[in-house]
Amino acid sequence: MSLDVTSLGDRVRWRSLGILAGLVAAIVAGEYAVGTVIERVVDGGGQFPAWLPHARSVGETAVIYFVAFDFLTFVVLPAVLVWVGYVHGRHHATTAGERG
Repeated sequence: MSLDVTSLGDRVRWRSLGILAGLVAAIVAGEYAVGTVIERVVDGGGQFPAWLPHARSVGETAVIYFVAFDFLTFVVLPAVLVWVGYVHGRHHATTAGERG
């Protein structure tokens, strides 16, 4: 099996990979940023920044954010991976049918 370089310009395939990469980057960066802010607040070195919505307590805020990140990691990310596989498989099937 070899890489089909003739189809590397297909927008749908690149868009699906871009969405996957953006989702992974958002999860990693978001967990790091929220974790850093919460750690700083718990240690007494600061308050929640104005750009970060927060709940009544630090613990409640942490639970809300980390449940949201878990939802993105364990529900949305696998769904996007299945979609990327579908897009690439469908593209491979249609281009294989055109070749012969």
